[in-house]
Amino acid sequence: MIRPRTVTDGQVTEVVRATLETRPKSATRWSARSTAAHAGSSQTTVSKICRAFGLKPHRSESWFTTAFDAVFADNGTAAIPTPPQSPRTNAFAERWIRTARTECTDRLLITGERHVRTVLTTYAEHYNAGWPHRSLDLRAPDDDPNGVPLPAATVGRKQVLGGLLNEYHAMSPRVPHHPQETSSSAA
Repeated sequence: MIRPRTVTDGQVTEVVRATLETRPKSATRWSARSTAAHAGSSQTTVSKICRAFGLKPHRSESWFTTAFDAVFADNGTAAIPTPPQSPRTNAFAERWIRTARTECTDRLLITGERHVRTVLTTYAEHYNAGWPHRSLDLRAPDDDPNGVPLPAATVGRKQVLGGLLNEYHAMSPRVPHHPQETSSSAA
């Protein structure tokens, strides 16, 4: 026997709207308890509605809350949220940040905002032009995709960020320099 529905459409609408469109006043994200108090429902009802609609308010990314948006706006930085249900987008960003930290900023003593901007700009240029990527068959993103790498007899090294990073590139083979021998007429 099927039990009659006890949750009204208004309750469902309020829980879904509150979870997706608003933030609680005294917290950074909704919990079952705070949503239930806001919607006038029980915690069990809120949990059932969230489960039915696939809502996970307790797992929303709250590292940077809406309070930070104002800080970013004052700084002139646009906050661009990652699209929902796209874990790869976030993975690419996290991978770049981890690489920049481990390869660059963790090894330097940053002295200010201007210094960190200079270091990260230089590192981004190195990452896109001089760093081989496995997914690109050991080419840098800025490399010509139609170019054929030739074996080099000599490898050149360019130091980046004062020797913290090294970029290697193929150089044309050097022609050995032999002074021409003069023939002597004394013999």
